[in-house]
Amino acid sequence: MKKRLAILLVFAMLAALSSCAGTEPADTLDYTTPPVSTETPAETTGDTTGATEKPELPEPTLTVTEEVDWEHNAVKITVSGDGMYYLPQIRGEYIENYRYEVGVNSSGRMQAFPLPMASPVVLYYPISAYKRDTTPTEIVKVDAAGKTYREEYSFSLDIASMLPDEPIELQDEFLHAAMTDFFGGEYSQRDLFSIGELFIDYHRLAFQSYDREPNLIQIRKESSDTPVNYYYSDFFDTPVEETPSLISDAMLEDLKLFRGLYSLLLQEKWDSGNREKYIEIMQQVATGYEVTELPRDQWGY
Repeated sequence: MKKRLAILLVFAMLAALSSCAGTEPADTLDYTTPPVSTETPAETTGDTTGATEKPELPEPTLTVTEEVDWEHNAVKITVSGDGMYYLPQIRGEYIENYRYEVGVNSSGRMQAFPLPMASPVVLYYPISAYKRDTTPTEIVKVDAAGKTYREEYSFSLDIASMLPDEPIELQDEFLHAAMTDFFGGEYSQRDLFSIGELFIDYHRLAFQSYDREPNLIQIRKESSDTPVNYYYSDFFDTPVEETPSLISDAMLEDLKLFRGLYSLLLQEKWDSGNREKYIEIMQQVATGYEVTELPRDQWGY
């Protein structure tokens, strides 16, 4: 009996196998995996950084022109080219449409720091500063990507040679007498250009006694020079009490011919009422033509 059951089981298994022989096999590929590309891969090199780097821009061009602006006693300097520019060594007050940002400097004080400006950049540099500035000034060029290039530029104008060399005579008799002695005779506008400092003191009072002393004109070409003093009494016999207490309008007009002054101090009788006028004149000489106003008082610098 057992032998018969075993034979029947063998026949049943053979029948099952023959019935599956015509069935297609199931597809077992995972289509979540992308098919293999048949395209030939592009050649690659070991350096793959070039694909993300921006192409390097050419260095911006630079053109600088200079011309004397006699009205403002300044040299008009124009910086132009195909980039943006700023001049870190030049005061922002001298630059037209000056762009800046306010920050704290190394001394802990607020300061206006320059920002790149579109071409052309125009500045008015005081003639007195131009004359004394013998070192090159720095111009920073900025390309479209913000990369900076620093270049030194040397001033090229000979201001003295542009001034008349013919003898002149100043209107104020005291100032004329002082200049005649200082230059040993005749003098010209070119000669006056060599003077860097003037101190004019009228209605001088002696220390403690407050007695009137002769009016004074003090002259220096450079700050390192020994000052040369001229007193009203050196040229005129007028009693001290009768000498002028106020600086004349003629002298103020004469001072416009001293284009090389970097220091000017005017003093007269304390209650003359001209203090504000003299401060303005002295500031014009000391600081030059300020084409842009910066709120220095607000920031304390």
